Amino acid sequence: MTGCSLGTSCTIGAAGDFHQDQQVITLDGDWEQPFGIGVLSGGFAISHVDAHRARPQELISHLTTNINVNTVCTTGESLACRNGAYALTTQLRYGAFDANADIGSYALWGEYAFALAGFDVRAGLRYDHETFLDNHNIAPRLSVSRDLPWAGINVTGAVGRYYNRAFVGYALREGAGVTRNYTRTPTIVGTERRWSDNWVLTNHTDSNRYSGLGLDTPYTDEATLAVTGPMAWIGGQYRVKGIIREGRDQISRSVRFTEIYDKETGTTATRSVYYGTNDGERSYKGLSLEYTRPIGDDHSISLSTNFSHTDASNIGLFDVADDVELSGVMVYYQGQVVDMLYALSDNQIEDYSSPFILNADWSARWLDGRIRTNVNARYREGIEVVADTGANINVGGTNYDVFDKVQFADSVDVNLGLEAEVARTPYGTVSVDARINNVFNTVLDQDYESTTQPYQLGRNAWISVKFRY
Repeated sequence: MTGCSLGTSCTIGAAGDFHQDQQVITLDGDWEQPFGIGVLSGGFAISHVDAHRARPQELISHLTTNINVNTVCTTGESLACRNGAYALTTQLRYGAFDANADIGSYALWGEYAFALAGFDVRAGLRYDHETFLDNHNIAPRLSVSRDLPWAGINVTGAVGRYYNRAFVGYALREGAGVTRNYTRTPTIVGTERRWSDNWVLTNHTDSNRYSGLGLDTPYTDEATLAVTGPMAWIGGQYRVKGIIREGRDQISRSVRFTEIYDKETGTTATRSVYYGTNDGERSYKGLSLEYTRPIGDDHSISLSTNFSHTDASNIGLFDVADDVELSGVMVYYQGQVVDMLYALSDNQIEDYSSPFILNADWSARWLDGRIRTNVNARYREGIEVVADTGANINVGGTNYDVFDKVQFADSVDVNLGLEAEVARTPYGTVSVDARINNVFNTVLDQDYESTTQPYQLGRNAWISVKFRY
C-alpha cells in the first residue's frame, strides 16, 4: 500500500494495494571450437516472461486543503470535510486494473578470440529480438588487450553496443488503468462555505502506451580503457579504468496533451494522454582507481575510488513511483505551483550527477577456508536532490508542499558478511550465510522526511542456509 505521509498535497488515501507475480523460463546454450589462429564460440538464449500486476479495486485519494472557519459539510462530516475547519477540494480515483505481460526474447551470439602480434583480440556480434517492441537488433563488440614490455603493465580497450532487453515493466504499465481527477467548489450562503459531494471530473489520465508505436530499442554505446599492473614497493596490483557510456533512443514519456473522448453516458470529457517516445538520452563518464593486495594465503584487501558524472535529457519512466507519476499532485517549486513529476524530474537519475565514492574491503579465510568473512566500508559524498522541504505554502486558499533542493550530508556505510560451512557429508555441504548491512544504522540525514521518500533503509540483517551437492 502506497499511502500519504507527511505532506499537505496528499492528505487522505492511497494508490492502493498491488498484486504482482512473475514467471520466467530461460534456455541457454553455448559452443566453443578451435578455429584457425584462435577460438570460435557462439551461443543462444531463449526467454519467456509471463507477468501479472493488478489493483483489485478502485482507490480514492483526497488532497489540496481549503481551510476556513466557515466550512459547513452538508453531507455530514468525514475525513474529507470537517465543520468549521477544512474541506479537501481535489479527489483522485485510481481505477482497478488487471494487467498481463507475455514477452518472448531470443538471442544469438558469436565471438572469435585470437592472439596476433602480441595483441589479444576478442570480436563478436549479438543478435536480439523480443516480442514487445518487435525489433531486430545487432550489436557489435570488440576488445583488445596488450601486455606492455615494461613494469608488467597491461592495457585493455573495449567498445561495444548494448541493447535494452527488459520490457516487462513497460508492458505492465500499458494496462495500469486510468486515473481520474475531480474537484469541487463550495456554495456560498452568507458567511457559510457549504461543501457537498458535487465532484466534477476535471482530468482523465490514460495509461502510457509503448508497443505498436514503432519505437526503436534503446541502446548504449560503451567505450572502456583500463591499465593494470603491479604496485612497486608495497606489493599488490592496481587498475585505472575509464568508462564512457552514451545512451540513445532511451524510452521517455511524451509531453502531456489532452483530447476529447466520448463517455459511456453519451457525453464527452477531456483526458490526458501520454505516449512513449525515443527522445531520451543519457551520458555517463566514470573514472575508477583500484588497488588489491593479498596478505598471505588467507587474507586480501582492496581499495577503490570512483568519480563519475551523468547527464540525462529526461526523467526515466521508472525513476518515480506509480502513484507520483499518475496522481497529478501539484506542489510549490521555484516560485510556482507545478506537477510533482515536473519538480522531481530535475533529479533525473539516482546517482544525482557526480558523487565521489571510496570503498575499502577486507576478505579473510579461517579454519582452512571453512569460515570466510568480509568487512566492507563505503564512503559516499553528499548529494543535493529535489524533494519536499517539509514547509507548506498557501496559494489561492490551497496549501501546497514546498519542494526545493535538499542537501544530504556525506555518509559512511559498514557491512559485515560471514559464510561458514557447518556440515560436510558425502552427499553435499551445508553452509550458513549471514550478513549485516549498514552496521552503524547511518542514513543520509537523520532528520529528513519526505512525501516522496518517507523511509530510508537503515541497518538490516540477512541469513540463509545453503546446501551444495
